[in-house]
Amino acid sequence: MTVANDVLRRVLGESLSDQHIAVIDQLTEPQYDEDVAESLGIKATIIRTLLNDLHENSLVEYHRTKNKKTGWYTYKWVRREDRIKKHIQDHLSQKISMLQEQLEQENNGLSFKCNCGIVDYHNAMENMFICQSCGSAYKRYEDGKAVDGIVQQITEINSILQSIAE
Repeated sequence: MTVANDVLRRVLGESLSDQHIAVIDQLTEPQYDEDVAESLGIKATIIRTLLNDLHENSLVEYHRTKNKKTGWYTYKWVRREDRIKKHIQDHLSQKISMLQEQLEQENNGLSFKCNCGIVDYHNAMENMFICQSCGSAYKRYEDGKAVDGIVQQITEINSILQSIAE
């Protein structure tokens, strides 16, 4: 799997910054942090921070060598394709869980609408079914479009997960 796939890049973009993705893209082969910084035109200190963020998520790893003359360490970084795939799968699984929660709330919860917005049953009841902002009465509200949208998002994410697993 490569990060070149537009769908996977979009998913990575939801959980990482554009700079993180640029660094991952740069690591098609092992490179020193200074080389990545030079290639991207970004300060080496920023690249090191980005690489450490990615390392914290196990998306990259490094090989450290010590310069015997100076005593300084140099780091050669490489991306971990297997972990990138897992990161995407985990992110999408979390997203599905959130959407399923939303779907359950839409299907099981009561919503009420006034002239200025939508509130849940608890808030409507607290205000005796009269909106404090616009003064109109709350009326029962069911949004089939919202449910359809959530179901569509879950279906799309499941198909992405299925294509990643293959």
